[in-house]
Amino acid sequence: MLTFFREKAKIIGWIIVSFFLISVAVGGLFALRNFSSFKGQSNNQEALRDSIAQYGNTPISAERYRTFLEQINAQLRQTKAEIDPEIAEMLSYTAFNQALNYTVLLEGAKAQNVKVTSKEMEQAMDGIYRDYDLKDKKALKEMLKKLNYPYDAFVDSLEEELMTQKFAGGLRAGVRVSDKDVFNKFTKVEVQHILIALAKSPKEESAVQASVNRVVQALKQGMPFEEAAKKYSQDSQTSQKGGHIGWISYGQSALEFEQVAFAIEKGETSQPIRTAAGTHIIKVLNRQVNIPTGTDIQKEKPKVLEEKQNRVVQEYIQMTLAKAPLVIHNSILKAYHAKMTGDINGAVGAYQAQISANPSDPVPHYLLAKVYVAAKNSESAKNEFEKALLKAEVSPSTDFPSLHVAFGQFLGASQRETQLKEYEKALALSEIRATALKKIADTFTQIKEPSLAQKALAKLSQLKTPTSNQK
Repeated sequence: MLTFFREKAKIIGWIIVSFFLISVAVGGLFALRNFSSFKGQSNNQEALRDSIAQYGNTPISAERYRTFLEQINAQLRQTKAEIDPEIAEMLSYTAFNQALNYTVLLEGAKAQNVKVTSKEMEQAMDGIYRDYDLKDKKALKEMLKKLNYPYDAFVDSLEEELMTQKFAGGLRAGVRVSDKDVFNKFTKVEVQHILIALAKSPKEESAVQASVNRVVQALKQGMPFEEAAKKYSQDSQTSQKGGHIGWISYGQSALEFEQVAFAIEKGETSQPIRTAAGTHIIKVLNRQVNIPTGTDIQKEKPKVLEEKQNRVVQEYIQMTLAKAPLVIHNSILKAYHAKMTGDINGAVGAYQAQISANPSDPVPHYLLAKVYVAAKNSESAKNEFEKALLKAEVSPSTDFPSLHVAFGQFLGASQRETQLKEYEKALALSEIRATALKKIADTFTQIKEPSLAQKALAKLSQLKTPTSNQK
């Protein structure tokens, strides 16, 4: 599933970047039509019932999630981008992460009793008046009344955002950058590690520490690192490869992991260090440094500082979430989360729940088919594709191009005639909109169908002529 994420990264990269900044509370959250007060629930149990997810006993508000999702959708409406079901699902999950991150920071602010001064509130209100071209508080109240949004609730929400910004600002303020940090930016290290996962409860802490001590002792007694990784490491992706992760660049791993990996020498093994994933023991196999000629270390420092500050906030969020189980209630978010974490059964169950809730919608069948394709369950994939196609045929307004492209790819060259018919259907569904045609042309190029790509581009060219009826 991570392959899919990489394939789509260019399309949504700008969204992820811009909304990550919001998620760490360095941007505004004044989407007035959707900005609701989250202090309305009378108790935590009621809040949990109304939530889309929770970590531990902390609820993630559905309203907060919808606020972030509307911000993303507003950006997309401006670009007029064509969004296929997979990207729509990904963007929903992005909004969920913003809501989750914001909640973690807000709870951190409350735990540290962060206060917002009256002067800070006044400055924030003045900013709102400017942003929305309002004369004063009276004008703001009138606008909120039209939106059926109580003024007191708006003030409560504003205060919470300022608390969150202040808390995140405190985390960022403690970050320092040295010449070594800048030097590391131009360095790559080849590493392997042994991971002992976090304890699932306080009762398991002593057992986890005993496991760490066992690994340290084995290495001291001369056990080769590769052998120790295969025997003890709980990282399922690397343990049987002797703990080999490969080459990592600065900024690609957890900050605590990175600080150690870039500090120790080639051939050296670290002491145990802790991240949100657990306890690691790291060995550096190789190191490469490539500093461009003319690089000014001092001029690079502000860039590295900002990157490191953002990462410190992100690390705080990850460490907080690692202390409590995350439970997602929303089936759309649950399905995507399951795919990203490699939980095939969880993804299947979540898509089946979506199908039950929306029996006429072809999209959950399509997404489930893609899961089965990734799991190499061809029979189940074929069944789900066929169900999606049948529902799209019964209700043409629910049809979409990527369904036919994916089914065509699934059929393969051995069923070329049928495959081409599916590709032609995808083209037909795209032919009345310029952005859709451009996207389908790019898709055909990626799947090595140049003649169909040219056909899509020709239709695109016709749409752009002065005689076009395009609206």
